[in-house]
Amino acid sequence: MSRSSSLGRRRADSKMLTYQFSSTQPAELKGIRFPFLMEWHAERGAHHIQRGLGGQVLEKDKSARIRPEELFHIYLVPDHTGAVAGTIELEVDMPARGSQPGWESLATALSANSRGFGLALTQAMFRLPGYAWSLETVAAELKTTRRCVQQKLFREGYSFCAALHRCRRLHSFINKDSLQTRAIEGRFSNPILRLPRCWSSRHTQSSELVM
Repeated sequence: MSRSSSLGRRRADSKMLTYQFSSTQPAELKGIRFPFLMEWHAERGAHHIQRGLGGQVLEKDKSARIRPEELFHIYLVPDHTGAVAGTIELEVDMPARGSQPGWESLATALSANSRGFGLALTQAMFRLPGYAWSLETVAAELKTTRRCVQQKLFREGYSFCAALHRCRRLHSFINKDSLQTRAIEGRFSNPILRLPRCWSSRHTQSSELVM
């Protein structure tokens, strides 16, 4: 899948968060799940992606599209030059600093008869990982009870605490912040991934997508 063709299918009002990563040793990431559409681009080395019942190997200039909440595992193998590298692209509309969660859209998702509230809440948590999330706050803002929120999440296979923990861990995985980067390098415990200290990741751009 080429980058030009994949970008052309995205919404004109969405944004792309792009992160570059590299490692000089084999690296394994297990049990990764992002709440937004993601594309994994291989630039150097072999990128073995396992999801569902199948798998694929990405080599230079190849990419894979991963659906929101799709569980995947990846094993990265350096090439003959001794390095493996690639780019992660996330289609996510990140809010301005200090903004509030989209309570109106969350209320709509909560009241809907179909599934979707769990994903909507997880996406809101990913957009604002530093917000003071609590069941009590969410229930109050949505004019419902804590029990109602928990039951809705449970029926959709979500847990409030697990979703929040996952979103914050994902940010520690991809964020350029120095403390979070050190967590990626292995100096802090991070159960989402097992990576060598030589792993590095940096945020490269956040740009508007235009059709």
